[in-house]
Amino acid sequence: MRHATVLLVLLAACDSGSVSIDDTDTITDTTDDTDTVTAPAFVDETCDGNVEGVFDPYPEVASVYPIGSAATYPWPGEDFEGYTDGQLIESSDDLGHSDHLDVTKGQLDARYAGEFHRGFADDDLFIALARGLDGQLRVGWSDVAVSGLGSVAAWKPAVEDWSGLNLIVRYQSSDDFYFASLRYDGEVSIKRKHCGTVDVLAQDTFGTMNTSQWYDLRFVAEGTTLTFEVDDQEVLTVDDDTLSWGSAGWYTSHAEAWLDAWSIAAP
Repeated sequence: MRHATVLLVLLAACDSGSVSIDDTDTITDTTDDTDTVTAPAFVDETCDGNVEGVFDPYPEVASVYPIGSAATYPWPGEDFEGYTDGQLIESSDDLGHSDHLDVTKGQLDARYAGEFHRGFADDDLFIALARGLDGQLRVGWSDVAVSGLGSVAAWKPAVEDWSGLNLIVRYQSSDDFYFASLRYDGEVSIKRKHCGTVDVLAQDTFGTMNTSQWYDLRFVAEGTTLTFEVDDQEVLTVDDDTLSWGSAGWYTSHAEAWLDAWSIAAP
């Protein structure tokens, strides 16, 4: 995915005529002035070059990924009802168990809590991404709302002030995404990770984050606006135009975390 220029060269090599690219992602075949082909608006917004150790869900230079709203490209959601107690759902060390989500760090298990079926993550760092597909091509969501229920059963020994429950939008690689956080230190924040560098876009005081309490989290990306909601209350909003599409999911840090009702929807 980091070689959008190579992609355009490959596309041009398949045509005997010359091509020119304008700012609206329109490819014009100059062998016939009446023939215009409009390419999907695939824009590489990550840093150039392959970086060792970076997870990239959009790696194919010869593919053009469908980019659009979650209204156009729905995802079935994950309510954790279809698993046995203790079943491995997906793991970054043992891939291939799930066809609708990826775990890029840590492990996601199914756990029963009485009559309730939940997801459980018990890693210092855990990331799970929804895998939206259009045919065989992975989808990049532009306007999207990711939501879910989360609860910290206990904090890990390595807990930091910024540890907590996080939702992700516009994930293009493990070096490039937005994440909204409900944190151990009682703060809420929206951050951008781009080219491996993390910047705080917005932060405010929320109040004590209690263990064994369920929080209803929702993170919305619509146009350039990012909005974070906790328990149906908007707590942060900010504008940023660095990343305009990608995957979406969960990120927990230094916590034994319960997860449920994971949804991807239109804003």
